[in-house]
Order: sequence, then C-alpha cells, then structure tokens
Amino acid sequence: MPAVGVPKEVTWNNIDKYKFFVTGAGMFSGVTCALYPLSVIKTRQMVDGSGRLGGIAIVRDIVKQRGILGLYQGFGTIVVGTLPIRMVYLSTLEVVKVRARGMCERLELPPMAYGIADAAGGATASMCSQVLGVPIDIISQRQMVQGVSIKGADGGATTLQGYRNGWHAARTIVASEGIRGLY
Repeated sequence: MPAVGVPKEVTWNNIDKYKFFVTGAGMFSGVTCALYPLSVIKTRQMVDGSGRLGGIAIVRDIVKQRGILGLYQGFGTIVVGTLPIRMVYLSTLEVVKVRARGMCERLELPPMAYGIADAAGGATASMCSQVLGVPIDIISQRQMVQGVSIKGADGGATTLQGYRNGWHAARTIVASEGIRGLY
C-alpha cells in the first residue's frame, strides 16, 4: 500500500511538458529579470579593471549615461537566447536519464546505482547547453559594456564598440574575430 501524502515519482513520461516548459521559462525569466542588473554591474567592474569603481558608482554612471534601462543592456539577448537553451538542457537531461536508467535495469544494477543515470543526464545536458549558451553570454556581455571607455596598457583610452541588437553583435563578432570570437 503506498504511503499517504507521498507524491509519485516524477519522470519524463508522466509530466505535462507544456506546463513544464512554460512555467520553467516564466520562472527563469523572472529570476533573470531580477538579477540581471547585478550581472551588468559585475561585467562593467571587470572591464574597468582598475577596481576603482564600486557597485553604486557604476549604477550611477550607467543610469546617468543610459537611464534605468542601461541596467538591462543585453537582457533581450539573454532571455531570447536562453529560453531554447533551457529547453535543450531539460529535454536532454530527462531523455538521457530515462535511457541510462533503462540501461541500469537491463544490466541488473541495484537501484542505488541509478545515480549514474542522473549523472550521465546532467553531464550530457550541460555539455549540449553550454555549446549553445556560451555564445549567448559573450554577445550579452559585449552589449553590457558597449560604449564604455577603458584605458589600454599604453594609458590611452578606447571606447568599446556599440551594437544595435544581439544579431548585430553576433554578426559583427563573427565578421571581425571568426566563430571563435563567440567562445
């Protein structure tokens, strides 16, 4: 007799995939929206290099130059780019776990060994999503710092290139640095 109040095991085959992806995408986008300005601040601090600007000074600088929306420079690229990547990750994770568990069962491994299946799913899903995700991060980071003046090693100032949108940034990076520029 099953225990009362204990939910049944959640597997890829018995979940509502529409709810899974739509709810997951909504929650991910909400968290990204709340935390994105911190990524912009961190990226600007790394580009500054001198360590002279604290977070508050960077926020003031961004808001002064670009308004409050400057804290979301590159946000569209992240949201549009990562939603399909999330679906690839979650789908790959669940499909590989199911298949790897099936293999564990065929090999008559004890249920304790099913962690191997979970690890295989996580490793495969991470690899697939990172191949797609790193270019999105590079493009977004370039958008975060566009128009920022930085000092070169020779002491001269350089203004980082600006982009109209994520597609323009991707085309420009590939044209000037090749596909490796996205990695």
